[in-house]
Amino acid sequence: MLTTPKNTEPSLSPLRGTQRLGNPEPFAVPRSSATAAEIAAFAHPGVPMPPPAALTPEQADAWRELVGAFAPERFGPDARPVLLELVRAMSVSRQIAEQLAALRERSLTSETKAGAATRRIFLQLVAAARDQSRVIASLSVKPRLAEQTKTRKAVAEAERERSPAGPRPWESTERSN
Repeated sequence: MLTTPKNTEPSLSPLRGTQRLGNPEPFAVPRSSATAAEIAAFAHPGVPMPPPAALTPEQADAWRELVGAFAPERFGPDARPVLLELVRAMSVSRQIAEQLAALRERSLTSETKAGAATRRIFLQLVAAARDQSRVIASLSVKPRLAEQTKTRKAVAEAERERSPAGPRPWESTERSN
C-alpha cells in the first residue's frame, strides 16, 4: 500500500489559503486597504468643472464640494445649468434653515399679536423649506446625483407583461388563521 506524503510546498492553487475542514485559520482573502480605496477614488486625471462667475462665494464653495465629489469627466457642459440651479436652491435652503433656527428660540404659543405674527412667519418658512426640499430633490435627479424613484409607465407595463399571470400570493382570497 502506497501512501502519499503531505504536500509541504506552497500551493499555487487559486484555493490557497481558503478555509478547509479542520483548519482553524480564517479565510485569507487579499484585500486592499481603505486608504488605497480612497486614493483610487480621487486618482482620476482631469480638472473638475470650475464654478460659474455668477455664484456667490458661499455658492461657489458648495459648487466645488458638489462637483469635486465626482470624477471630473462626470459632468459635461450640458449639466452646468442644472448644477447651477441646484447650488442656488441649496443656498436658499440653508438661509431658510438659519431663519427657522432663529425663530425656534422664540415662543410660538404666545397669544399676543407678536406671537401670532411669529407663528405665521414660522409656518411660511416651514412651507418654503418643504418647497426647497422638493426643488433640490428634483434637481438632484436630473444630473443623476440621486436615484430616480418613479418608474416610467412603459417600463412598468413591460415589467407587468414579463411577470406571471394569475393572482399573486398576497392577493389570495383565502385567509389562514
